[in-house]
Amino acid sequence: GSTIFAKSNLTGGTGKITIHNDILPSGSNSFAIPAGETLGFVAKDEIGIGTGKTDPHLRVAGAFFAENKIRSTKQNIVAGTFVSNYLDMGTNNPTIIQVPDLANNLPPGLPGSNKITIPSGIKVISWREIL
Repeated sequence: GSTIFAKSNLTGGTGKITIHNDILPSGSNSFAIPAGETLGFVAKDEIGIGTGKTDPHLRVAGAFFAENKIRSTKQNIVAGTFVSNYLDMGTNNPTIIQVPDLANNLPPGLPGSNKITIPSGIKVISWREIL
């Protein structure tokens, strides 16, 4: 598979990703399989898909992670998943097609992409969830 690298000023950036065109992985083995090309989007703040006044209804595929909000306000067709604190689906009812194998084939660097192995001999005494 291919890797797309983007360079950003993380301290001065807006933390937002805005998508105005179709984004689909290429190739015949193109999505959520071990040899496939799975796209991942991670935003510190917000992801917007087809949110501009002149944006068409879009087709996108990937794993979309945003800390604060994901907006998909048109009749977009999304193959993959949205993970965020808030989802804004607007009034046009986008279609989200879940891809179960996506969870096992996340691109490197996305939350959950690395398998966590707990060494043997570790004993959990207590734990607490921090929200």
